[in-house]
Formats: sequence, structure tokens, C-alpha cells
Amino acid sequence: MSASILPHGEIVLVNELVATPEKFHCVRVVGRITSYHPEKNSLVCVDPTATEECVLEVNVAKLGPLAVSPGDLYLFIGEINRDFGKCLLHARVCSNVRGLDMNMYKRALQIRRKSL
Repeated sequence: MSASILPHGEIVLVNELVATPEKFHCVRVVGRITSYHPEKNSLVCVDPTATEECVLEVNVAKLGPLAVSPGDLYLFIGEINRDFGKCLLHARVCSNVRGLDMNMYKRALQIRRKSL
């Protein structure tokens, strides 16, 4: 019996994802939550490292009820849907990463990309 293996998700920043969603299918991204709409199974997050506000909408239907608040920093893994000209992340994993140093995270990501 063969099992279906889900991809781990390419590590990207919200601003990279919003700028060129066609380059990505499955991603791992960190965003700061600006709003949560449990009745719509969606939330909105922004790139905490960007100088311009880059907004990403996240569908959280696969995750069930969440205890999130605006301002929380979360890591999401999921698939990108590019319907109707907008980028929508369908999250299948989320984790609170409160306290994560985003400047260090961004530097580590740059070093990782250079070495791979």
C-alpha cells in the first residue's frame, strides 16, 4: 500500500508570495495576523519583515477552530490557489511562532538559499 506524501512547502516570505504567486504551489510562510473571521474560515496576515504592507489571505477550513488574535505571528504550511487573480493560501498546518526574531529568520533564509 503506498501512502500519499504531502510536500513540506517551499520557505517563502509573504511579500515574495504575493508578488509572484505563480512561482509557488506548496509553501511555508510566516505572517502577522491582522484579522480572523472564524465564520468564513479565513484570516488575513501581513509580512512582518516588509516595508510595504503585503497582505495574504489564508483559508483555515482544514484546521478547525483557532485561538488566534490580531498581532500574533504564525507559520503556515499549505497550498496556493490563484483563482480570480488573487493569491489564497489553503493552510493545512499552522503554528504560533510568537517570539521568533523575524530579522534573524530572514537572514537565515537568505543564507539557506545561497547554500542550496
